[in-house]
Amino acid sequence: MSLASKPPGLHLDTSLGEGEICQQVAAFAQREAGLLGSRRFFARVAEATGRPGGAELALELASHLGESWARDNIERGLDLFHHCVDEIGERCVAMLVAEYLGWREPPDSFFHRAGALLGRRSGGELVRVARIVAAYARLPKLGEHELRMLAAVPSGALGDPIPAPPTLAVLSFVREGSFATPPRESTRVATELPSLGNEMLVVALATAEFAWLAEPGPVAVPLVGRPLLWFPLSLDADLRRLHLLFASAIR
Repeated sequence: MSLASKPPGLHLDTSLGEGEICQQVAAFAQREAGLLGSRRFFARVAEATGRPGGAELALELASHLGESWARDNIERGLDLFHHCVDEIGERCVAMLVAEYLGWREPPDSFFHRAGALLGRRSGGELVRVARIVAAYARLPKLGEHELRMLAAVPSGALGDPIPAPPTLAVLSFVREGSFATPPRESTRVATELPSLGNEMLVVALATAEFAWLAEPGPVAVPLVGRPLLWFPLSLDADLRRLHLLFASAIR
């Protein structure tokens, strides 16, 4: 870009040294990127909330900036939004922020955990996480004595000359009778995702506290495969809520 074609608003002092000129251009670029990102943030959140546009939403929230539910959701939401890799990530973050704005609630533990899961992940990664969570959500409400896990299980037929790579599945185990009786597998929901290449997403679910890592440690259920995550009863509602967020944002 020549100095003659510089964008409006960029006032360069060409008498300065090379370092100062570079600093001015970098500061201008950062400011413009921040403005464009903020505009896109409000537009995405407005879309998620059904508002007519981002400016209308921003004006509506302006009168509530003294309240934590508006101020903190904008601040934390913008921070997450600026680190989104692509459009899918932006829609997921916008849906999360829209949910809290609709309730007029400031960010809480679920917001921060979901944000940690969404942050800096590509759309492809988020789609795969959403498929794992959707497989869990297909199971009925978790019973008191039920155990649920994500496992890498054989995907081919028994006796295939060339074994197929393991795939990820959500498994449910129930205990019948006394605790001396081993649990039995009652339900299996396949994700059709290979276990190879998705290890990072498995760890991400545990790091964001939507599951517990199953390894290392003993497995108290009969399993042909490799246990990866446990889904405890205490996280059932959060996983279903996360599923609804993904289902609304990823189209």
